[in-house]
Amino acid sequence: MGLPKKQLENFAMGYGHPYAVLAKESGYSVALTSRFPIVNAHKVLDNMWHGYIYANIRGIHVFAIHLSPFLYEKRVYEIKQILSQAALLPKGSAVMIAGDFNSYQARDSSHYSAKDLRAQQVREQNNAEIRNLNHAKFDYSVTNEIAATGYQDAVNMFSKQFDFTMPTKKYDAPFKHKIRIDYIWLNQVLQKKVKAAEVVYDDDTEAMSDHYPIFIQIKY
Repeated sequence: MGLPKKQLENFAMGYGHPYAVLAKESGYSVALTSRFPIVNAHKVLDNMWHGYIYANIRGIHVFAIHLSPFLYEKRVYEIKQILSQAALLPKGSAVMIAGDFNSYQARDSSHYSAKDLRAQQVREQNNAEIRNLNHAKFDYSVTNEIAATGYQDAVNMFSKQFDFTMPTKKYDAPFKHKIRIDYIWLNQVLQKKVKAAEVVYDDDTEAMSDHYPIFIQIKY
């Protein structure tokens, strides 16, 4: 699953992004690409399942993340570390935390049925390494932790519906149901600068990944 850094750079150049940062070249990694210089980039791998990248892009403090896929307690640990770093930024900073959180949010709870829950309970009974449920219930602690610090889900700012982010048509999810685990969270400063946000559903995004991408438009 690794991706050579040069391959990422060439790929990014193909869509007009001359700047690219890759967290690691083995396993599941995270990356940032940009039309603008990526400044003061830090790759954080210690104590993280997949790691994350922090960088400043055109005055926006960006955290590109991928939280643990199998342990809800590890995800809580990871997001607390990320939020702690963000809290050290100067007052008035514009902050974005984006990526695959592998976490549900309470707002979407009505879209997850008893059948969906049972499917996950059975999966965990058969796989000791998977503990995504919290006392056999869906866990919302990661997204609750983020919201409690004043961050807001960008898509929720513009949509009242359930905007699932996986699975796409080409790929299949373990439980055969639509879920939302990908987000772009914005602090209060950046919330005021966002003009639009949405999950992108089209022919291309149906096939390029098992997750749908999220688009946001920021005004400067």
